[in-house]
Amino acid sequence: ATTEPENIPQTIRSRCQHFSFHAVRFDDILAQLKLIAAQENLTADDAALALLAEAGDGSMRDALSIMDQAIASAPVNDGWPVLSAEQIRELVGTVPNAVFERWLEAVAAGACAELMEQLNQMLNAGHSPVSLARQMLRYLRNALMAKLGGEQTELLQVSADERARAARTALLFSEEDLTRNLQIVLRTFDDLNYRQEQRFHLELGLMKLIYARRLLPLEELLSGVMAGAGVRTSGQASRTGSTARSPSAPSAAGSAAQSAPASPFEHASGVHTASPRMEAGAGMRASGAVVKEMPRPAPEPHAAPVAAPFPASPVQGVTFAEPATEGALAKLPEPAAEQTAVNADSIRQAVVTALAAAGHASASQLLSVAVWMPEASTVRIEVAGMSKKMLGLTVNAAAEKIIRQELQRLGAPPRFMVVPGEGAAQGASVLAVPQADSVDEAALAHPLVQRAREIFKAEVRSVVDLRVK
Repeated sequence: ATTEPENIPQTIRSRCQHFSFHAVRFDDILAQLKLIAAQENLTADDAALALLAEAGDGSMRDALSIMDQAIASAPVNDGWPVLSAEQIRELVGTVPNAVFERWLEAVAAGACAELMEQLNQMLNAGHSPVSLARQMLRYLRNALMAKLGGEQTELLQVSADERARAARTALLFSEEDLTRNLQIVLRTFDDLNYRQEQRFHLELGLMKLIYARRLLPLEELLSGVMAGAGVRTSGQASRTGSTARSPSAPSAAGSAAQSAPASPFEHASGVHTASPRMEAGAGMRASGAVVKEMPRPAPEPHAAPVAAPFPASPVQGVTFAEPATEGALAKLPEPAAEQTAVNADSIRQAVVTALAAAGHASASQLLSVAVWMPEASTVRIEVAGMSKKMLGLTVNAAAEKIIRQELQRLGAPPRFMVVPGEGAAQGASVLAVPQADSVDEAALAHPLVQRAREIFKAEVRSVVDLRVK
């Protein structure tokens, strides 16, 4: 029996029959430990046995070995050993996961000083930075799995109390935040194994968790850049159009062409290209020759203006686009602001209807009063009066999948962002909360409260009216 079969010579392995034993589930190890404790008349609470099962890390042999050590060092009551959670933690050198829950609460609140003080307490108590980083990795992994699959997912191999703790931490962050935090702590853990001054590296890694929350999402940054580029492009086009219709444009363009710097490829090809700011009617220099625009025939009366073909360039491999005439510019459709509003309203109505049909009443009501802003590569959805945490709770992964499918069906950008906003959509069909005689009835009738009670199996005991009188 070995955990490293690759170290056995091939000449021996080829003459043996192999039996591969896989990791044992957490629940199976815990059940076996409870059975042994009952047979040996041991007094052990569920938290102590859960710590032993978790310390086994999928190995029944390791869990039993740690249990033997715990029995040997346990206090005796009436002649029988008593196992406690505190004793198991001291034996395996771990700290309660409540410590890491408080750490991540400080990270979510951006409290740098509080986080450093809590870390200092753990280090002064004798815990090594490597052990703390390893345990925090496990806790962050459990929080991410709870975020992805819920509190009762099979991905969590911990006790019921630890499942609830991981679910509480998962509510503080998004999937992207938890993934980024896990990557930062994992890199910090790698640094601790090969660097000196381990405490400094652990402190730096925890500070990075707070600073990373101040970064803008890439989608939001790209959408802002593209929106700004669109505004600059439209402004430049309007200025170009006005210059082309100005009588003094040719002379100004000619002087701009003469003062424009030469192309860096002038000496290689012998061709001097004109400035891109050159307007219609300006002279173009190529290979020492001047190519001017040929006269165009005047359009017939009451006939649609037709752009005349631009003469071919004498320079081989170089072509020039035909500048649009004033009549052609007049025929271009002007972008209407109402068209964007209609598109946004139709997208919102389709998504809200699809969410309501799929049973996501809370998300449907929330997005029906949101401001929808379709952009080049993404759809920005701003919801007024809602925090980021409540948005993530209401618009969950299933609702996001429905929204993405509807955007693809409508031909809109499939990428979207639901962010807190300041105002509600104009003309949006608000699904009002039923009127009630008292504040308690109004709060209990609100869809978000009903959804929260359904998710957390919660009971509302008191309602406080915080509105300004």
